[in-house]
Amino acid sequence: MRFLVGGMCAVAVLASSWGARAGAINCSPTELRILSAAGVRNDKASTTFGNLPHAAITFTQGGRRATCVVVQFSAVAQSGVDRLEIRAVLDGNVIATPPTTDFASTTTPPAANSYSFVFASVEPGMHTVQMQYSSLDGGVVTVKDHVTIVQFVK
Repeated sequence: MRFLVGGMCAVAVLASSWGARAGAINCSPTELRILSAAGVRNDKASTTFGNLPHAAITFTQGGRRATCVVVQFSAVAQSGVDRLEIRAVLDGNVIATPPTTDFASTTTPPAANSYSFVFASVEPGMHTVQMQYSSLDGGVVTVKDHVTIVQFVK
């Protein structure tokens, strides 16, 4: 499913515990690619990040120079006795900003959560964004009914 969007996107990158500086990235995504995995449940009990099934989107970044790509991820998440971490990975090796987020914690009941990730400089050409997840301490974490949206230049 594809949708067109217009306008300017200004993304604020906030400082956090991983030491990044606050700043703004100005770019103009013109297209959305959406992947929905309703009714799909994924459980994981590993401290190693792994690919979240049904959460990879391939797209072709247009334009003549590198510009940003924005990824939005939403899901119902549950972490039981552990913390669920989520990250976005471009082409198997480029980690988005922020590099990870605590998507659900031990104090969070099953709930819908959402987070945005930014790749500040993506060259024109074909790329794949893959959402990954892990359990901070190796306990069982669950992600279900997730939606991944990638905003890029057509």
